[in-house]
Amino acid sequence: MSKFKTMLKAGAASVATAGALVAHNAHAALVDADVVSTISDASGDLELVGKAIIGVVAIVVVFSLVMSIIRKA
Repeated sequence: MSKFKTMLKAGAASVATAGALVAHNAHAALVDADVVSTISDASGDLELVGKAIIGVVAIVVVFSLVMSIIRKA
């Protein structure tokens, strides 16, 4: 009977470990899906930020060219 109880405890521990792994994997999948949806939702905003950065760089370049032309004149 003692051997049976030991086997039963080992089986219960295996089931508990497997259950914990399944729960962990399910949580990881939910986190991955949440990250992907957040990036997808933010893609329009990121595009606007990129355009704004390009615009600022273009303004700085044009301003620098104008200032260098004025200094030479």
